[in-house]
Amino acid sequence: MTLLPANARALTGRPVGSATRWGRLGALTGLLVGTLIAATPVAAQISIEQLEVKFTLGTAEPTTQSFRINNVSNAPVQVTIRTSDWDRSETGENRYFETGTIAGSCRDALTIFPMTLSIEAGRSEEIRVSLPANATPCHSILFVEMPPPPAQANRNGAALTYNLRYGIKVYVEPDAPAAGELTEAVIASGLTASGARADTLVATFRNTGLVQSLARGHIEIRREDDSVAQRVDVEEFPVLGGARRVVRTPLPAMPAGRYAVILLLEIGTEEILAAQALLEIP
Repeated sequence: MTLLPANARALTGRPVGSATRWGRLGALTGLLVGTLIAATPVAAQISIEQLEVKFTLGTAEPTTQSFRINNVSNAPVQVTIRTSDWDRSETGENRYFETGTIAGSCRDALTIFPMTLSIEAGRSEEIRVSLPANATPCHSILFVEMPPPPAQANRNGAALTYNLRYGIKVYVEPDAPAAGELTEAVIASGLTASGARADTLVATFRNTGLVQSLARGHIEIRREDDSVAQRVDVEEFPVLGGARRVVRTPLPAMPAGRYAVILLLEIGTEEILAAQALLEIP
């Protein structure tokens, strides 16, 4: 049985074939944080169209980029901007830390102006983010926050408080290609609540480069005669430079037999990453 298609490579080695550059994944959306004691709609007061700022290193001069905050309400709003550190867990969840507390923080590199401002109803203001010429690779997040409105009490007297904030992710990266490898692929088997068999392909991707990579691809489940029995898409996922990502993809129920489960990933370069695992259904 041929376990790998001709245009892919195994976990290591020189790839053959070509890949298509995939579109960039949308950045962090607005975050609703705080304590919600009752389900009450929260009216948006501001909007931010650009939720990602990217600097490319290599220029000899300081660089400035900007984003705009729009007041979409009918009253003035007070806005505060603060920096924070962030990364992603191996399963892809965003994690937030005090600024300057993790490796690769942009705390000492970024200058933000203004950091506090008042925006009149229906108006917008520009926020400038500056980077010195001698900057090194880093990433941070800018939280755009507003003071929480007065607590609202429900009919039982319980108070409702909330705080709405937006996060703009900042990437400072060299002008370098994406790079990565698949280091492991295994089948995890279990049972559903109804007692049916459930199989999942668990693969580990490591970003070996200096820039964030965006990986996307599919899984082919091949029979012993090398024909494709099933195909499962793998949604695009981002991985910071030097980080790992564990990708869990549920597999469809299969009839009894032996199958090669082949994961094929593209990261926007001229290579296709491949990993395989054996699935046996008694």
